Amino acid sequence: LFGLFRDRRHKRKLANRIIIDDSSRLVELFTGKKIKRMDLIADNFGHELVSDLYLIDYLLRQGFVNQVYVHLKDKPYLVSDALIKDVFLLIKRLQRDLSPIAQDFAGRLETYLKEEKLILKDNSFWTTPQAFIDMPSDLMWDFVRSDFALIKGDLNYCKLIDCLYWPYNSR
Repeated sequence: LFGLFRDRRHKRKLANRIIIDDSSRLVELFTGKKIKRMDLIADNFGHELVSDLYLIDYLLRQGFVNQVYVHLKDKPYLVSDALIKDVFLLIKRLQRDLSPIAQDFAGRLETYLKEEKLILKDNSFWTTPQAFIDMPSDLMWDFVRSDFALIKGDLNYCKLIDCLYWPYNSR
């Protein structure tokens, strides 16, 4: 996503590997300041969670979004699943890092949490076999209030499409 805002060369390099490219619509959506609230359904801890939080940091700092809700699992379904406590562990780790860049990043994340620009939520739904169509109403209302949802992970993808067969050329 960062490359879409800065450098089109990367897009040209990957052009023959992309099935459907809606990147221009995505850039238009974010730069058009139409997203007040974004919801991100997280997947894994480690590098992936760092990347998720860096994306959130970037979008908040640039003013592309005002608030981000991060939906995490309430318990690990798979060994690498991200939990709320993992976000706080990550922030502590970044604070102890020798790099001022990592420390500044941790400070911004803490500020976002205090200012409620970054809200961490967990729900047992994320570790059930239920499809999105069967999402509990309290969680569904979270997404009704959202302007944009970013859904990550193969389990979440299966929950989204209810593991149905979709022809590869359908849109």
